[in-house]
Amino acid sequence: MIRSRSALALAVLAFVPLAGCRHSEDGEPRTEQAFRWSGTVPQGGWVRIRDLNGSVRVARAPGREVVITASRRFRGRRPQEVRLVATPDEEGVTACAIWGSGACTAERYQNTMHRSGGGWFQRLFRRHSSVSIDYLVAVPAGVRVDARTTNGGVIVADATSEVIARTTNGSVTIGTSAGRVSGRTTNGSVRARVDGLPPGASVELATVNGSVTALLPASVDADVSLQTVNGRAKSDFPIALQEGNRRSLRGTLGAGGQRVSLKTVNGSVTLGRL
Repeated sequence: MIRSRSALALAVLAFVPLAGCRHSEDGEPRTEQAFRWSGTVPQGGWVRIRDLNGSVRVARAPGREVVITASRRFRGRRPQEVRLVATPDEEGVTACAIWGSGACTAERYQNTMHRSGGGWFQRLFRRHSSVSIDYLVAVPAGVRVDARTTNGGVIVADATSEVIARTTNGSVTIGTSAGRVSGRTTNGSVRARVDGLPPGASVELATVNGSVTALLPASVDADVSLQTVNGRAKSDFPIALQEGNRRSLRGTLGAGGQRVSLKTVNGSVTLGRL
């Protein structure tokens, strides 16, 4: 079970704006700290981050406590209402930014935007400026990470367990010493440095518009698949090829075993050696 050190460990934490924050009359951009959660997650548990607009950055925590903070970026005097919540469960914690109403659980993240009724004047009066939520997360060693957004980049640094990183519009960067690695975007590059690939682990990186790069240890046993449609597939390793051309490389490194899959449509695919 999760133990929390403060009242912030309630099942749902509501967003509370900082007192005294002044908004610009002329639409100047503003950033304010909007959320903080801290607590402990068991070894092998999950820290899950769910966002719609904004970046997610994850780094190693100095101790055993998970710390999740978020800042809010907006313009003007009437920013969109966004709730920031954290939902602990037996496996870890899920933190979400929710526009409108919605859900925040390990299995479900949902945003339901509300349309303004009335005439054009009422709609104009109710119009809100867009908001971006940027997460900064500290995760202890041995805790798994699942970080997802839609519009923004995802960076996971110095991880020591399984990493899942997803976005739609933005780049994905992962650094880990062990565990399964899964990184995906649609518009942006994907890059992962994997210092150790234990038995049973895999590396799966994919995008549509952008390059894909994986850096692996010099000695690794893996079944490799590098694929692109409009670009070039390259490897610093001598692959025992089953299929090989400038756009597709399939084969094994060493004795094979672990799965390494790098895919894109428009861009290069590179398997590099550390």
